[in-house]
Amino acid sequence: MRRSLISGALLSLGLAASVCADEFYARKSVRLVVNFAAGGAADLEARVFARHIARHIKGEPKVLVGNLEGAGGMAGVNYLVRDNARDGLTVGYLTGFGARAAFSPEGFRAEPGSYEMIGLNPGAAVYFARADIEPGLKAPADILKARNVFAAGISAFASKDVTARLTLDMLGVKHIYLPGYNGTTGVRMALEKGEVNFYSENRPAYQSIIAPMVKAGVVLPLWYDPGVGGDQLYVVNSVKDLPVKPFQEFFKEVKGAYPEGKLWDAYRAMLGVNASLLRTIVLPPDSPKAAVEALRAAVAELNNDREFVDDATKTLGFAPRYETGPRLNAQVRGMLRLTPDMKMFIEDYIARGGGR
Repeated sequence: MRRSLISGALLSLGLAASVCADEFYARKSVRLVVNFAAGGAADLEARVFARHIARHIKGEPKVLVGNLEGAGGMAGVNYLVRDNARDGLTVGYLTGFGARAAFSPEGFRAEPGSYEMIGLNPGAAVYFARADIEPGLKAPADILKARNVFAAGISAFASKDVTARLTLDMLGVKHIYLPGYNGTTGVRMALEKGEVNFYSENRPAYQSIIAPMVKAGVVLPLWYDPGVGGDQLYVVNSVKDLPVKPFQEFFKEVKGAYPEGKLWDAYRAMLGVNASLLRTIVLPPDSPKAAVEALRAAVAELNNDREFVDDATKTLGFAPRYETGPRLNAQVRGMLRLTPDMKMFIEDYIARGGGR
């Protein structure tokens, strides 16, 4: 009789936990915090996500998007760790989390590895150059003969700038790195004026701003970043339809062998902490378990939502496919760990400004 009562009590507790998880978001609103300004690539992607995720969350809450830019994205990251944001109703749709966590963890108000990872959307930058770089580009391989290459940048510390400089240095392309441009809009204006002639962009911005310039013959796509998963390289979903090669294949084509050495190792390390973690969907540390489980389940379902795929393809030029699951926290913590030697090498490379 006693065993029966205990079993019944445990069953009741299990059912209660299940109901709690299923109904956690019922009649509630979720704020999706984007840590960069409205209208940018990250914001567009987050808003497509927000339009479709609610119907996959048990309880179908309202999902409202808010932008909190500043401090290179850290204002939004740190907003999540306020005490009243840990109730499962404030979710971050973050850009740059991985690179900041790997190189500037002191900027976080909470240990980066303590955030609850809900989903990842790896990214891949597409590299391009003006077709009129001397003596003229007719094919991607012509970049090796280019003179007066002026590589645009945002900041010497920006991960995308670092990987761009690493690719040029590996290829032996002499260039002058010019940081300080105000995002994609500033670079586009500089490209149109001919002030700069080399840059890279992730697919949403490439699709909306650079692709028309490619069609007009102003710029030529060169290569794109591979995805990095442990020791493996793969093609990221966002760029698999583009008629250019991943960097390592382009390098082999023009140099006769795959890249190797310290610069290659640094490039892979940067992609691991930045591009592979381009967008991170997170809850603050110590968020309710029911919220974590409900959101991960919703993200997994979203990947197979035809309406979401069609909307994303129309808006962004591709459909994000989010990595999720119960092992995601451990996976991200592993990705953020750089050896002291590699971290020192990259920090020295940044300090020297790359380029030649």
